[in-house]
Amino acid sequence: MLDEDGNIISFGEPRPATEEELQIGDLVSLMLSRILDDDGGDDGSSSGQGGDNANGMQCGPNATHTVVAGDTLFAISRRYGTTVEALVAANNIINGNIIVVGQVLNVPCSMGNELPITIINNPPQVGDSPPQIDCTGFRATSPTDGFPFGPVTFFWDPPAAGDFNGFRINVYNERGELVGMFETGDPNATNVIGNMSTIGGGFSFAWEVVALAGGVPVCVSDRISLFRESPPEQGPPPQEEKPKPICGNGKCEAGEDAEYCYVDCGNFA
Repeated sequence: MLDEDGNIISFGEPRPATEEELQIGDLVSLMLSRILDDDGGDDGSSSGQGGDNANGMQCGPNATHTVVAGDTLFAISRRYGTTVEALVAANNIINGNIIVVGQVLNVPCSMGNELPITIINNPPQVGDSPPQIDCTGFRATSPTDGFPFGPVTFFWDPPAAGDFNGFRINVYNERGELVGMFETGDPNATNVIGNMSTIGGGFSFAWEVVALAGGVPVCVSDRISLFRESPPEQGPPPQEEKPKPICGNGKCEAGEDAEYCYVDCGNFA
């Protein structure tokens, strides 16, 4: 706290800087760096040209970054001297809070090399951090020996970490076309039941399990290719029972003869 003369008279409790405060600090630091470069007059260029930054990493049309645990789009944009908007646009990212460990991101420079700052409409509160997704260990486990022509339970090993809101089984035919989906909204589920008699004709299929976060696929297992058993054999349709002839009605009907019904079919000539 400062007094009316600008002197420090007390200190508040220390706290982590918010994402918005970090961005403002970066902006001020970068602007001061450019002013100092201009005053120094090495070659008249600023430190931000060409996408260079203090870490020596450079953005550009061929630059990429492999996501590791703890990465965020904001941290990556600072590291390469670009913007979150440029990363989102170049990688078709739907939710900027979700990136996957091992994911390879294109790292373009922002349009016009503008300062790497993001407008945050709802800045995170102190202590908040984007959910981390770790797909390690995520794999489909059963079935692996074939599909029945009917209900089957799909099993999987869950991912190591993530704020998931469900899982989905995708089933593909031999042409790679999606023909069936079986979904659960349980974030802790490790199995779901599907009916393999409802996915159309054919014998060869493949399945995979997908982890969902905010309704968006964030982890996908390897596909398992299996054969489906043949549908149950259908017997011949039941024969319609023909009405039996009535002896004594004065008509010699099919199935009647004189021996069976002399009254109707006897020769009285």
